Amino acid sequence: MGIKIINVKTAEAAFDVLTKLAVPDRNIVFRGHRQDSWRLESTLARHVRKGASTELAIIGMDEAISHFLACLAEVGKLPSPPMNNRAKLEYARHHGVPSPLIDFSHSPYVALWMAFDGVRPWDDGATAIYALDVNALGILWRKHVGSGAAFDDFRWSERREQFTAGYDLNVLRYLEFPLSWNTRMLRQMGVFVYDALQYGHRDVPYRDLEDFIDKGIDSTLDDKPVTTLHKIIVPNSAASEVFERLELMGITGTRLYDNHEGAAADVKNSYVFNRRTGYAHDVIVPK
Repeated sequence: MGIKIINVKTAEAAFDVLTKLAVPDRNIVFRGHRQDSWRLESTLARHVRKGASTELAIIGMDEAISHFLACLAEVGKLPSPPMNNRAKLEYARHHGVPSPLIDFSHSPYVALWMAFDGVRPWDDGATAIYALDVNALGILWRKHVGSGAAFDDFRWSERREQFTAGYDLNVLRYLEFPLSWNTRMLRQMGVFVYDALQYGHRDVPYRDLEDFIDKGIDSTLDDKPVTTLHKIIVPNSAASEVFERLELMGITGTRLYDNHEGAAADVKNSYVFNRRTGYAHDVIVPK
């Protein structure tokens, strides 16, 4: 079973489903989408023209990241820690440069905040939270490649340095540990899936990673089917209660982003619920 879709109607039901998925199994990671129609794919795949060469896009990552860093140097914002290819890719991705990295989090609640950020409960539609079984995806990748070593290469990428010869093509990898100085990713309990598959080609006849999981060879464990991906769909109407619960858990934009962007997000989201944070004794509030 590749993908299992779960529709819930309330915030309480969403928290219940996500908690049950997260607590017993550390191999599940989560990702939130503001609209349930958005596909599971990298920002690079969304950015380039459909049908364009994935190979050229991956090869062009070096130039794109160099451009990004040169622009930062121009305004005195170049980060000081030394960076290898992986660090450059991670840093660029977390600041908006399209890349083959797909963000996930160990926390379903961080993913829930990401899904509902900017959502208004009076608008029609729904959000989606993806729960990915990392081991099951590794098994699926191993079966697709036809090599036992493919699972280890995907699942245990941290055992060797990545991207020493540039950014690899036609691979899936799970990058579990962030840079020590990437406070944003650390706060978000973030992980990455590196997706550099050439979708639409003969060897990968799928639309994107979501299609690969849905239509690829089923993952099995002890000869029993394993659900690789859960997609939990939550209506926009649950936004107020979602934010109320997450705020009580200490999950806010200010803390997740650690900058002005997160603080501004909290102000906008506060229009849909009665906040308890964002007050300070020494900040004068006009009558």
